[in-house]
Amino acid sequence: MSAPKWALADDKAGGGRAFKSASINVGSGLIRFIASLSTAIILGRILTPDDFGLVAMVMPIVTFLMVFSDSGISTYTLQLKKIDEEELDRTFWLGAFSAIILFFIFLLLTPLITSFYQEERLKPVIVVLAFSFLLTIFTAQHNALTKRCFRQDLYAIAEIIGSLSSVIVAVGLALSGFGYWALVAIPMVRHTSHGLVIWYLTGWVPGIPKFRLENVKVILSFGMYVLISQSISVFGKNIDKVLIGWKLGTEEVGYYNMAYSIMMLPFLQVLSPVGGAIVPYFSQIIHAGGDLKKAVENVFIGMGMIVVPAMLWASLESEHLLIFVLGDKWLPAAKIFSMLALVSIGMCFVTALGWTLIASGKPHILAKWSVFSTISLATFCFLGLPWGGVGVALALLINTVLLFPILIFYLTKHIEVPFGVISKTIGKIFLCSAAPVSLVLGFESLLGVPYEHHVLHLLISLLIMILAFPVFFYLIFRAQMMLLLNYFRARIQRRASNGV
Repeated sequence: MSAPKWALADDKAGGGRAFKSASINVGSGLIRFIASLSTAIILGRILTPDDFGLVAMVMPIVTFLMVFSDSGISTYTLQLKKIDEEELDRTFWLGAFSAIILFFIFLLLTPLITSFYQEERLKPVIVVLAFSFLLTIFTAQHNALTKRCFRQDLYAIAEIIGSLSSVIVAVGLALSGFGYWALVAIPMVRHTSHGLVIWYLTGWVPGIPKFRLENVKVILSFGMYVLISQSISVFGKNIDKVLIGWKLGTEEVGYYNMAYSIMMLPFLQVLSPVGGAIVPYFSQIIHAGGDLKKAVENVFIGMGMIVVPAMLWASLESEHLLIFVLGDKWLPAAKIFSMLALVSIGMCFVTALGWTLIASGKPHILAKWSVFSTISLATFCFLGLPWGGVGVALALLINTVLLFPILIFYLTKHIEVPFGVISKTIGKIFLCSAAPVSLVLGFESLLGVPYEHHVLHLLISLLIMILAFPVFFYLIFRAQMMLLLNYFRARIQRRASNGV
């Protein structure tokens, strides 16, 4: 079956289409966030830290190897100026070949992984999770196609169904006494459901490819730099869990991984998928000679107003939040969560700059920085290891604080966005986010709410944040808000004049 017409249409870049696509991703991400958080709450109360720790030992390796599952070819599809059916077939089968190779490599690594952790229970877990590499054959290029063509509605449907189905199966297995196998089932069910739905919705069945050596070289050379930067980035984001699991065992890595997972839920489920709309949007602006600086600034403001206040609040209320959500048995993870929530703020802005570099066709710049930052991160993690998960989390926070301004300065030298614009925007976002947090501290001290009243603490602080943040945001970003309101007003008037 040939590719759908919308995939081959030669459309112009448009902020409206990108905004709509990003909005759909955020909306579906919120649904998936609620589903994932509900899963964490339910499984966190049924399963033990040991169950979570066992699966957390192997998942970083799966995540790392998953980067290579399609050789970075789906990212190549995202940044293309124009695609045709022959190109789509070629990228699909190149990605499929990579996934099959990864499947066998992961199986061969089974004895090495179990020996490294000294944990025989990992053997069957690894065998089952190996099939997740094969499942990416049915999702990677189809996902990239929908994102590249701003059909986030199709991608969102597949993501929601995949997420909800994995929640139902995982909770059912946990309640039936299957222990850590409930956690193993989550990625397997999600990938399977997503793949079935995305193939049905797109209607694209790849044909027999026509491989030309020059085309393959271009695809693989671009993918190589993407792989380098992404693999190093994933390695850096997971080396902490690997070291804790190796040195301290399943229970300690269970506490750490739970804190890390909850901290990353908003990032992975809501903001990260937005990159699927932002990368092609930035790419088309660059190809059309548009104002990239303004687009990047708006993306930073949009992401920052979601991530920064939420993570500052979560860091402040970490103990009350974890006790309320997961129960007293997870209290040892509170300090870890508090520090990692602050680390996620830096990750948010760095990711946005990474999107800009990929859209600009400069993944090699991102790869260079990834090497340096990962060496630094791994060093700090190792230094913090003697103090357990708390020490590693503190080490990550120190590393982020030290490297963040250097990273922003380095990356902005290679894109058409001045360092001053980015740093000023980030500074404003922190200012309008930190002010409500200060009010929370003041009111909690003034009211003298007893520590054990966790729900009351959360309600008071959340209410203050919800009421105060929009006020400070308006005062600091008044000009941008007026431009946004005028943009929506113009769109409404245009749709009304067209009789929509």
